[in-house]
Amino acid sequence: MNGPALGRHLIQLGGGERQGHRRLDQEQHRLGGPFLLVLCGIGWWCKWEAAAVSIDGVYGFVYCGAVDLGIGAFIIENGNVRGRDYGGLNYSGTAVENPDETITLKVVYHVPAGGILVQGVTPQEVPYDKIIEQNFPRLFNDGRPVSTASPPVTVMIRRLPPSSRLPQALGLQ
Repeated sequence: MNGPALGRHLIQLGGGERQGHRRLDQEQHRLGGPFLLVLCGIGWWCKWEAAAVSIDGVYGFVYCGAVDLGIGAFIIENGNVRGRDYGGLNYSGTAVENPDETITLKVVYHVPAGGILVQGVTPQEVPYDKIIEQNFPRLFNDGRPVSTASPPVTVMIRRLPPSSRLPQALGLQ
């Protein structure tokens, strides 16, 4: 099979075990492995599948609502979430990967008095906490837009590379 793909695939390695392992290493690199290797027969056909991927990591997000947009980052460690956006809001909560690989994210953030949210709601005179509970597709939809449970907000979330400076710029790390 050609092109980036996730899930289970059969690939013909051919050329014996040494060449087959070299080809598998190339596929792992191209698709962002690691993968589990199961030799079938004498190395001509190998079945590989994505190894279990933990949702622990550092993520960047961009969100857009009726009156504004924003950017931020969050860290998931052992199911606990902590994050911050460019407007100075701090997020905390939980993230759970469900058996079907969807992710349930539940976070709370504190809105200061007079705070303006991207949804376009009237600013409140007193501070309050806002809860976001959202189910996301596998890998948070890998950077593709997701309409949230609090319309008209759309969010895009993607795992950040280790070299990203966004969390540091937001004072997160």
